[in-house]
Amino acid sequence: MFDRFPWRILLGVGLILAGLFSLLDVLDILNVGSLGWALLFIGGGAAFLYVMSVNRADNWWAVIPGFVLIGIGLTIGVDAIAPRLNDTLGGVFVLGSIGLAFWVVYMLNPTFWWAVIPAGVMTTLTLMVAAEPFLPSDDTAWIFFLGLAATFGILSLLPVDGKRMSWPLWPAGAMAVLAVFLMFDAFDLAGIVVPLILI
Repeated sequence: MFDRFPWRILLGVGLILAGLFSLLDVLDILNVGSLGWALLFIGGGAAFLYVMSVNRADNWWAVIPGFVLIGIGLTIGVDAIAPRLNDTLGGVFVLGSIGLAFWVVYMLNPTFWWAVIPAGVMTTLTLMVAAEPFLPSDDTAWIFFLGLAATFGILSLLPVDGKRMSWPLWPAGAMAVLAVFLMFDAFDLAGIVVPLILI
């Protein structure tokens, strides 16, 4: 019985604890603080990952809320400990946790090839947020389209029902071409590349 329905029990307990902590915090009975909320979210995420580990075939979905809650908890914790770092990498933990969740979904069940698409998109957005402070140009759209091209490229290499899909090559090629054009525009490379091509 517990193997089949543990997520309902854990979800109920988690909601009760979150409501209790929130009420005590509002009434100034207990100062939960940012680190307290961070630990609460991380604990909730760990509980969902436990649900997944009990029955990976049926409870694969628990990976998604599990990693997302942990990502939110890490964001809150980093904001409390190192707010400057969180200002720079604010969305990395949440976006990265969503991407990681879908990669794990695919690894748990390779027949879920569709999970590669949101995994690639969220991983790309994570890289955009992480790279933005270090790039000379604020225009990072080329990273997004390059990431999408890589995502569909990876998808075309994965076996589905014993064979590879060819359709992902079309969006991969289109995204790659668009990424190159946007990269030229972002770094103002057109004025250099075009003369070199002519030469």
